Amino acid sequence: MPNINDSHYAIAVGINTYPSLRPLTSSVKDATRFCQWLGAKNGGNLPDKNIKLIPSPEIFPSNSFAATPIQDDIDEVLRKFGVGKGQRVGERLYFYFAGHGFGPDVTDVGMLMARATMDLLGYNIGLRPYRIYFHELAPFDQVVFILDCCRSRDYNHETRGPLFTPKRPLLQNGPQAHRSVDSFVVMGSPYGGEAFAPVEKAGDERRGILTTAVLEGLYGHPRALDPLGRVTAGSLRTYVIERVKELAKEAGLEQKAEVIDAQSEIIFREKGPAAMKTIRVHIVAPPEIDGEFILRETRIGAVGPEIERRNGAQARAANPWAVDLAENTRYELEHPKSDIAVVIDTGKAQKVPYVFKFPKP
Repeated sequence: MPNINDSHYAIAVGINTYPSLRPLTSSVKDATRFCQWLGAKNGGNLPDKNIKLIPSPEIFPSNSFAATPIQDDIDEVLRKFGVGKGQRVGERLYFYFAGHGFGPDVTDVGMLMARATMDLLGYNIGLRPYRIYFHELAPFDQVVFILDCCRSRDYNHETRGPLFTPKRPLLQNGPQAHRSVDSFVVMGSPYGGEAFAPVEKAGDERRGILTTAVLEGLYGHPRALDPLGRVTAGSLRTYVIERVKELAKEAGLEQKAEVIDAQSEIIFREKGPAAMKTIRVHIVAPPEIDGEFILRETRIGAVGPEIERRNGAQARAANPWAVDLAENTRYELEHPKSDIAVVIDTGKAQKVPYVFKFPKP
């Protein structure tokens, strides 16, 4: 059994009841589903005391100015965790939000609190100011934002950061040198886009497309694993971007996820190479091509880490390049000399070894 991640903390906000905006039906359930992953032994494995679900109540208040949750509720949880005291709190914070949102610009997301109206979008918390706060004050080494909301353009409202007065981190003998803080941000839509929660085919309940894709990946879907059998920020990014498009298409919708990459490789799920199912792949280069071939992990929008490289003369039909690759996983094979790159999808293997022929130029 894995050790409990008692240095990880989490806040999950789900808002259905907006008295002055269109009510939602999936946000609280999606936030609850995320909390279930956080506490699961095969998930985040956080202790219960480090997980705080902040849902909207089921009943609408008679007065919209009495609706909850609001920013104070979120900041109070952060304060109870120890944020704002000028000290390191823990290794990682998960910050999940499902509800209405808007995009003040391409770098920010306004997460609307329950008291928001079309004329009072100032009732919000902002991705950018909270992210800046966590980077500057460094209460956590890593911060993971999962934001399942729309980012409809609105240029007239600013977003709000934490309301408590920040204290600079201190050592016993003076100010602490600024610690490096890494953040990973997964958003349900690009700037100006929408996020959807269609009815699932298997049931009659609505589920957020982004949340569904994220949870599939975090629970270890084969396509979300890296070659070492782990779920990392990089492998989750690739999976979520592809899966959100698939789920939206199945529902007759168009939705794209957007991800701000972490600078380091945040690991969400460990799994040793010995437990990872692999298949033998034979890579065959045509005789017309010489020079080096490079096999890499796939990364959408970025160059993936190199796995192995081989000269074309060592990858012919009579003597193929043999390599063991993870099942149901995509890899990139590039030939720099010809500037050609192709995808090897082990999920397409009909038999083993899977013979992959590099295309002729």
